Amino acid sequence: MLAAVALVSPHWFSSREGRRRAIGSCIGLAGATAGLCMVFVHNFLITGHLLQSSARIESLRFQMEGPDVGSAITHLLSIFRGSLPPEILSLLLYVVVVSLGVLELGLPWLRRWGRPESSPGARSESREWLWISAALTVTGYILLYGVGALPMHTWHTANVVVPLFLLLTLPVVETRTRNVLSVAAPVLILLLIAAQTRAASRFGGRPEWPDWRQMYRAGHWLRDAPLEERIGSWNAGILGYYQGGDVVNLDGLVNDEVYQYVVRNALPEYIERTHIRYVLDFDVLVHRESRRRNGGYDRPEFLRRLEPVRIFPGPVERWGECSLYEIAPARGPRQHALP
Repeated sequence: MLAAVALVSPHWFSSREGRRRAIGSCIGLAGATAGLCMVFVHNFLITGHLLQSSARIESLRFQMEGPDVGSAITHLLSIFRGSLPPEILSLLLYVVVVSLGVLELGLPWLRRWGRPESSPGARSESREWLWISAALTVTGYILLYGVGALPMHTWHTANVVVPLFLLLTLPVVETRTRNVLSVAAPVLILLLIAAQTRAASRFGGRPEWPDWRQMYRAGHWLRDAPLEERIGSWNAGILGYYQGGDVVNLDGLVNDEVYQYVVRNALPEYIERTHIRYVLDFDVLVHRESRRRNGGYDRPEFLRRLEPVRIFPGPVERWGECSLYEIAPARGPRQHALP
């Protein structure tokens, strides 16, 4: 983004310092582009596709669910989530500080655009450059994950933390005037710090996602269970690690073979072909239609063959119980009785 701003900012090329920074930013952009190309080439050589299976699966889910700009903005604001109401405080902070940034950094930059003879000084110019670049990056994230080809999850915010930090802090620390916005912004930031501190003090005593303890226990149980047949799971990470590494991933995020079946709503065919006899996951993956549709296994005949044989109790508010299902043969009852 720094390079893009440089290319459309004529006044940056009117001084030696400006040209030096613009060239450095363009070199950085070229390096990032080369690295991205290497990833695409590597994916193609290994899998035969430019995109990783996870990206294709996420894109498929987005196409099924449709665009959701509100969800993308909410996930970005969740970075500041604490013990106070995040929807109110975070949104208020965003509106106030971004408005301050537009007044203090954005408008001065726009006024000088196209006028090389106007130079505000290296320090002022640098912070304006950084703020405009951060604003473009955050906007790009919202467009990519809100109306683009991918849904946004909490962990997708990792790469936007620094741009969002610059977007919300530069107007506060570099403001040259005093007005209502410049006073309200630091007050809101202090409130959020206090809220985060209180939330962090309780974090050690309560896991963020307590549901996954069921997967931990299920993985240990599978490690010692007398199961000779293959096991599949849509959330195979924790489960497979503690089981010993033999659980087959069914959501396609780390299994390239699954995509061609998911896109045709034919995951049961993959399960049959790979001789998977059990699936273990949260009940919501079986009982919620949207989950089945996104996963490519929304087939009544397949669901009728799933017979629960063991439940791993735990919190049920979000995901439901964690259950082990045996996939009965196409004809006839299941054959195993588990302890």
